[in-house]
Amino acid sequence: MNSKLPVGASFLLGRLLAGGLYLSAGIQNLLNLEGQAAYAASKGVPLATPAVVAASLLLLVGGASILAGFRPHLGVLPDQAALLRKRVDAMTGRAIGASALTTAELRILPLLPTHLSFPQMGERLHVSRNTVKSHVLSIYRKLGVSSRTEAIDRMDVLGLHGAS
Repeated sequence: MNSKLPVGASFLLGRLLAGGLYLSAGIQNLLNLEGQAAYAASKGVPLATPAVVAASLLLLVGGASILAGFRPHLGVLPDQAALLRKRVDAMTGRAIGASALTTAELRILPLLPTHLSFPQMGERLHVSRNTVKSHVLSIYRKLGVSSRTEAIDRMDVLGLHGAS
């Protein structure tokens, strides 16, 4: 017997649990407004009662958003990746498809032209030296180069210095 849920069902279950948890916390805060406000005031929160009401409403809205499946725009990285793909496609005359740079590689790309070593890059990005090395080698492969200097030159040709 296979007890694994399909990915879609697992995601839906997680959404229901997380959304329900936030909704429940918001409702509990409002039902115990006096106690929550007293606790907040004891911790030095100014305007404790309005702060608890505001936090509770945020919990309710957040929980409802999660249950409804609402996903806000989480940043510009997808747009930057799409722009990068278009630039590379235009320069090479072909779509890079599976060779597109990953999000992790895009984080490392602007550090290549710097004086930073792999361990220093890893510190800045909170990853190991080996992770940096792996991503850099993947970038080299995707850019069709075999060294950091060649990669920087290729980035210049492709206009990738401003992509990050």
